[in-house]
Amino acid sequence: MYLHQNELTIRDALPADAPLLCRWWNDGKVMEHAGFPQGLGTSVEKITQKLLEPDNRTHLLIIESEGLPIGEMNWRREESDHAEIGIKICESDRQEKGFGSRLIAMLCRDLFANRGIARITLNTMLENQRAQHVYEKLGFVKTGVRENCWRDQTGRLRTAVDYQLLPQQLRLPFDEKEPWVRDAVPADRKAIAEIYRTLFEAMSNLQPQYIQAAEQDPDFILKIITESKKDILVAQCGVQLLGFALVLMTHTPPYRCFVPHPYADLLDLAVLPDARGNGLGTLLLQAVKGWAKAYGADYLELGALSNNQEAIRLYEREGFRECLKTFRASL
Repeated sequence: MYLHQNELTIRDALPADAPLLCRWWNDGKVMEHAGFPQGLGTSVEKITQKLLEPDNRTHLLIIESEGLPIGEMNWRREESDHAEIGIKICESDRQEKGFGSRLIAMLCRDLFANRGIARITLNTMLENQRAQHVYEKLGFVKTGVRENCWRDQTGRLRTAVDYQLLPQQLRLPFDEKEPWVRDAVPADRKAIAEIYRTLFEAMSNLQPQYIQAAEQDPDFILKIITESKKDILVAQCGVQLLGFALVLMTHTPPYRCFVPHPYADLLDLAVLPDARGNGLGTLLLQAVKGWAKAYGADYLELGALSNNQEAIRLYEREGFRECLKTFRASL
């Protein structure tokens, strides 16, 4: 999963996140509201192993603000259309900033729209009044209170409050037409293929002697969506997909003259013609940078047609600099 809107990002936790998760989970102040006032007492090695062997039903997520990790979320598919979620803002200076409601709304919106979920549940401790206020403001309905349902590490009995949310109950704390970026799912293939068609047409207009209008192979799109360390990130407004970026992790060639680097290769970026000029290209590039950073890329690389001045200006505004020229001679 990869969700990005304004300064906030929700992404899959990766093995490189294990030291950070270990620090958070062993901090009693962070874990108090989850019922672990002494922390979990876990290790980096245990967390790394958990992340290397993920449970397909349980998804651990990292929360970022302006590219910096500030907490974690999770969602678990309890039934085919039922998910249970949780959230912790772990960095104390990032708490009580209004991030929680926006992040929960981002996750719930995506689960309902793209992951086949029709019911979301969560629970919190009775004394966590602030969390209950946030949940109810978003549309969650209290379904029960389980008094003295378990003992925490100190032997204290704790009471849990249960909540449920249905799609029509979700109240977004932001404009639903505000653009956002997410990882593509198989159901997006048709929309992505249509954007590819406009991309190939635009490229053929720029260099008709080398490029022709074409349709992208749907199987290629599905392969990128489903394989690891590859992704198609889509830009969306409301329910409409308006653009995409195809990115993958790779490594410098094993030649002695190259300094070895893991890097991300941005193969394609496109926005529908009618949606251009609204900052979607910039939004996609920002999301791709975050995706690449999470996977440990040293840099992000892309290519552009030499006469595609609009794209070149965008890339230069976003910090890209020319490092290689390709020459071609007709024979």
